[in-house]
Amino acid sequence: MENRKKVLITILIIIGLLAVPTTLAITTGELFPEEEKPYRIGVLVDFDTTDAYAIEFLKGVSVVRQTGDVYLSALSDIDTAPMALEQLCSKNMCNMVLAAGDSFNSYLNEAALRYPEIQFVTIDGGYTDEELRDNIADFQFKIEEASYPAGYIAGMMTETNVIGFIGGTDTPPIDRFYYGFKAGIDAAAREKGERIQVVKETIGSYHDKELGYAAAEKMYTEDNCDIILAAAGSSGIGAVTAATILEKYVICVDTDLNYFSPKYVLCSVIKDIRDVSIDVMTKYAKGEVSGGHIVPLGISDLSVDVVGFIAAVPDSLIEDAELLKDKISAGKITVPYDRETYEAYSALR
Repeated sequence: MENRKKVLITILIIIGLLAVPTTLAITTGELFPEEEKPYRIGVLVDFDTTDAYAIEFLKGVSVVRQTGDVYLSALSDIDTAPMALEQLCSKNMCNMVLAAGDSFNSYLNEAALRYPEIQFVTIDGGYTDEELRDNIADFQFKIEEASYPAGYIAGMMTETNVIGFIGGTDTPPIDRFYYGFKAGIDAAAREKGERIQVVKETIGSYHDKELGYAAAEKMYTEDNCDIILAAAGSSGIGAVTAATILEKYVICVDTDLNYFSPKYVLCSVIKDIRDVSIDVMTKYAKGEVSGGHIVPLGISDLSVDVVGFIAAVPDSLIEDAELLKDKISAGKITVPYDRETYEAYSALR
């Protein structure tokens, strides 16, 4: 079993790497050109070659680089973030810094104080209005709106009435996955007239496939889960491996990862990270991005979705999921995104 697990993880990683365009290499470790340009954008991303989130983000970066209007510098090692930020912000290296995810928040906060003339932007930073500085903007995916129909499908399809959730960290972006997913499961439980348990584990890493595998294996074999949503970056590949070996279902996130395991990846809860990163950078170049604001990105503008349903999902359930998405988009269902909003949501049911 151990050897089979290692071989399968290796195969899945290779499949993932084959899906990465070679042009991504130009976005890592490059400095800006020497000639003067009106817009210079520095890019920070916690990069892993099998992390779908980072890969899609860097695809967007690569597209903008090719226009020649915006110049970018991507750094892959989060431990070098303070030095990288200092390099980007000092000596007029850039007038905007774009970061993917919430890993860089503390560094951005410090840099924003030292360099008030520079615009800092995060995608999925998880800031609250109170936390934002005047020169920090946060584009936040309302991923709970896509997690909800995924949770409903999981709740309707579970045979054990035990469903798992694996999170990379305890942060607001992961809370959005979890509480939206749990609310969708609750909706299915009410419809079925049954109690469905949700087992949650936070593994503390987005880049440890062994941890992802161990958490999923325990949920499948000891907790009696038959479906798991893994919101843990490339650690989720370990969960896909466990699902494939144990012949259970897994729901992936960020991009459609059905190709990793076409028989057992039930569906994927996705963020349009590539196009959003392009949109953020081009809007900045047009002077349409300002600090001190949270910009929501939801299902109504197609920034998030649930896709890639396998044949095991009945057509009737897919139709139900589409109806739920329509209701969410129309504001008829307000999906919870943290503990407080989940408790308020539950109190009304």
